[in-house]
Amino acid sequence: MTTSATWLYFMATMAVKTKVRPIRQPKGGPTGRRESSTGRLVVRDSQGSFRDTARAISRIKSGLPVKAFFALKEQLNVSAEELARVVGIAPRTLLRRKEEGRLQKDESERVVRLQRLFEKALDVFEDRASVQSWFISPQLALGEKTPLDYADTELGAREVENLLSRIEHGVFV
Repeated sequence: MTTSATWLYFMATMAVKTKVRPIRQPKGGPTGRRESSTGRLVVRDSQGSFRDTARAISRIKSGLPVKAFFALKEQLNVSAEELARVVGIAPRTLLRRKEEGRLQKDESERVVRLQRLFEKALDVFEDRASVQSWFISPQLALGEKTPLDYADTELGAREVENLLSRIEHGVFV
C-alpha cells in the first residue's frame, strides 16, 4: 500500500468509528463559569442549575441523596447494576444506601465525576440519545473500551474528558 492509500484506509476506518462534528465555540464549559461580581467558580449540579463550588463540595462531603445515583442512571440509560459497578458500589451496599437515603462521601464523589462527564458529553454532542450511545460504545481512542468502563477511575475519567475536548475542538481522534 502506498502512503496515500494507507492514509485513506486509516481515515475511512476512523470515520466509521467516530462521528465527526463541526468545530464550534465552547459554551463556557460544562463544569463551571466565573461569577462576574465575585469571581467565584460556579459549577452545575445534576439538575442543570448552577451552584458555587464550596456548596458542591459540602454536598459531596455530607453524601448525596441516593436519588442522584438513580437520576444519573436514567440520564445514561444504563442499568443500576452497571452504574453501581462503574461507581464501585456492591449490589448489597446499593440496597443499603437506598434504605439509608444517602451515599457515602467517596460514592458521592464518583457519581459527581460521572455526572460531570455526562454534562460535558451533552455539551459536545448536543443530543441525549447520542451521548447515551457514545458512553456505551467502544472508542478506538480508549483502547476499544467504552467511556463508561474507562471512567471507573479518576485517571480514566480524565482521559474520557480529554477525548471529549478533542472531539469538541475537532482534533482528530
